[in-house]
Amino acid sequence: MAFLQYELWKDCSNNCKYCFNRNIKPVRNKVESLTYVLNSLREKNLEPGSSIGFIGGEFFGGQLENTKVKKLFYEVIDLAMSKIDTNPPGRFLITAALMSDDSSDWFEFCEHIHKYNLDEHVLLCTSWDAKYRFTEKTRQNWEQTVLETQKRYPKMKFHVEMILTEYLINGILDDTFSLREFENKWNCRVDLNIPYLPWFHERGEDKETFSKRLPLFFPKRKTFLRLLMEKPNSINLAGISDCRFHSSELHYTLDDKNWIILPERHKMGTTCTNLRACANCCGYIDSEIKIQDDIKTYLKSCML
Repeated sequence: MAFLQYELWKDCSNNCKYCFNRNIKPVRNKVESLTYVLNSLREKNLEPGSSIGFIGGEFFGGQLENTKVKKLFYEVIDLAMSKIDTNPPGRFLITAALMSDDSSDWFEFCEHIHKYNLDEHVLLCTSWDAKYRFTEKTRQNWEQTVLETQKRYPKMKFHVEMILTEYLINGILDDTFSLREFENKWNCRVDLNIPYLPWFHERGEDKETFSKRLPLFFPKRKTFLRLLMEKPNSINLAGISDCRFHSSELHYTLDDKNWIILPERHKMGTTCTNLRACANCCGYIDSEIKIQDDIKTYLKSCML
């Protein structure tokens, strides 16, 4: 079954310190983007049980202030919800930072999709990182919004992505942080993303330069291998090494006009969307060996 995914825009004002969207122009033509997605979705004949997802940027931090943009956005959402209303039902996914002081756009959206009576087939995708993502205030906003969403819509599921940073790995190793406890506390599933910086790399900043600005972001290979040896059950290895968690078709644009369709993204070895060979822009800070390859080697050794 297909997992169709669209990046609607890259606009975001959360200013996470590591985010490559910080270097992309803030003004995007949302009307053109939504029109493209609407036309593309209309043409899709998806088999029952397929998934449709939307990623940003951000959608609920003031991006829907324009009346025309908001109208088109909900036309896209309605079309997607109608296309997953099949037998068996499909799955609807949307990303949201949940960091805004004003959560009214978010809860208006949740109430809108709730009317379709497909809450069990909705996956609310957000992110959490112990370092470089939140201020104290935005962390509180995230926590309050998640709790209130779960209270109002208990059948909607949360999926949380964290970046596999050196800081996170150290926290797991020294028992100051537990992914399992986090999942239990927030009633969610956590998967880990490999850190990467394709846009920083495009403008000439390599991992070493980046790491001087943001220490403990990229993991050291020896630290991760220690995690595999000492606490392999503390993380979900499948979420890192198995790229079937990715969409089977991703639509995105870099200039608001020319759309790139990236097929078979679920077969890629990284979450990077570079169309040319990756020049060591992701993974370890101290090795060009891929994190995924180390995981696969470890898993094979466990089967011997």
